[in-house]
Amino acid sequence: MQDNTEAIKQRIDITDLVQEYIKLTPAGANNFKANCPFHNEKTPSFMVSKDKQIWHCFGCGEGGDIFSWVQKMEGVDFPEALRILAKKANVELQWQQPELSSAKTKLLDICKAASNYWHELLIKDEQAKFVRDYLEERQIQSETILIWQLGWARESWDDLLNYLKEQGFKEQDIFDAGLIIKSEKKNSYYDRFRNRLTFPITNHHGQVVGFTARTMANEEAKYINTPQTVIYNKSNILYGLEKAKSAIRKQNYTILVEGNMDVITVWQVGTQNVVGVSGTALTLEQVSLLKRYSPNVMIAFDSDSAGQKASLRGLDIAWQEGLNVKIIKLKAGKDPDECIKQDKQLWLQSIKEAVNIIDYYFEMTIADLDLQRSDHKKKAAVSLLPVIARLPDAIDRIHYLQKLADLINISVNVLEDKINSLKKQEGTIVQTEEKSAPMIKRDPLELLTRRIIAILLWQPSKISLVIDRLLPEELSGESYQTIYKELVIHYNKGAWQGQEAAQARQTAEALFIDKKEILDKVNTLSLLAVKDFQENTDHELDYEIDLLITRLKEENKKNIRQKISDELSQADARGDRQKVDELLERLNKLN
Repeated sequence: MQDNTEAIKQRIDITDLVQEYIKLTPAGANNFKANCPFHNEKTPSFMVSKDKQIWHCFGCGEGGDIFSWVQKMEGVDFPEALRILAKKANVELQWQQPELSSAKTKLLDICKAASNYWHELLIKDEQAKFVRDYLEERQIQSETILIWQLGWARESWDDLLNYLKEQGFKEQDIFDAGLIIKSEKKNSYYDRFRNRLTFPITNHHGQVVGFTARTMANEEAKYINTPQTVIYNKSNILYGLEKAKSAIRKQNYTILVEGNMDVITVWQVGTQNVVGVSGTALTLEQVSLLKRYSPNVMIAFDSDSAGQKASLRGLDIAWQEGLNVKIIKLKAGKDPDECIKQDKQLWLQSIKEAVNIIDYYFEMTIADLDLQRSDHKKKAAVSLLPVIARLPDAIDRIHYLQKLADLINISVNVLEDKINSLKKQEGTIVQTEEKSAPMIKRDPLELLTRRIIAILLWQPSKISLVIDRLLPEELSGESYQTIYKELVIHYNKGAWQGQEAAQARQTAEALFIDKKEILDKVNTLSLLAVKDFQENTDHELDYEIDLLITRLKEENKKNIRQKISDELSQADARGDRQKVDELLERLNKLN
């Protein structure tokens, strides 16, 4: 386990990893800052250290290394985070280790084995020739079949079940992975996918979590999918995202289509920044995934009226999360696949001429209306005002209110009154301001202690201003007291005499290299120093130290007073006059 984690840490830089999720800005040499992804804030309190390979938020208190980052961002346990990062680092894990045998990892292994088996059948089995012919007819290239790991499930009730059992997997685990169905009558299991072209569904780390399968017979259910499992939830999956990530970043927009075949066809002709959604209503989880790679999305769903209306679902979430959405109006065919087969250039031209989602909404709404008629003007306003009201940006709202006013020849003021009325009736709230960040609740004494130690780690020579004014026991917490004592001892030995601040900083941090628990605190405090004190002049640091020590001593006195007051109340309740007099005397001396 230790060898695995260390090998992965050596190959993955934390700043590169974090930047796959959020944008970082430089904050001094080899340090970076950002608004924390785990709570809303206006001033960045999230820090990443390239040198120490750690991250920490001083607003909500979350922090750790690359493993804790993936666990927190992805909502997974350590074994799954290990798998994700091992794949990224190209490190082979030793799966006999019991720590890695979580329920999720078993299901991931089963889905991967099924994907490999079906893919081999499609490529090599003579019985699969008619499936290969079908794909050739659909103009799917051999290389594409390999890259997307397309497969074929035999027309058998137990072919996959028997294969997976031979590989050592249990029936219950195969069932939990969604690959077999239980027959209540026979009290046995049978394959879910039979005589179907299979599309492995991967999460954004490239792990197979489920399947979509197209019938190769005349079955009523043309496509069937893996049911929801521990590892597969269609609301937080975007088909093809793992293959599209780099292209999305490069192009700075995502093409969103409906259906696996559309994704593959679009990807095959070079527009590889494409992902697919199951159903056309975007979920919050999917929007959050899209935002990691680009704030810009172009939607290309079926050109029939149902598809057009469906493409507008989920927009509230997209807008509230800050996505810039456009609609690709196909110049040929009813879907991207048909458009590309007719003429690839028509598809590329459709992308270039994508229209803003609100303009598209206007176009759809007024298409069948006669805006010379008062009742049709009313219909247009009823349809469009709720959409305009939900726009998060005030300038956008004013722009589209004016556009509607011009279309139906009604005063903007009248439309604004209508929007205000809508808000009161429906409780619609247009969110224009960011929520304030919930700061972590810490004891004030600890906060003051942390800042003092952070400055001393940043500039160890400043201990000369502290050593005669501050006793270790006045600090909050044993670990902070230990750090302070070590710094004082080495200062008295002349450890930093004549050293530049940067060199002294490294020497000070090296004192704790073999003390793991304390080293974690030292690293975090060093990041705090970068965040709050690296821009301070020498004089400003002196003033800050003086202020912090004064406040810390006041906080200590306040705590002692409170403790004496509590004891005084208890002694008075017991009628212990001697104790009461003793405590009153201590309180008077303190005051």
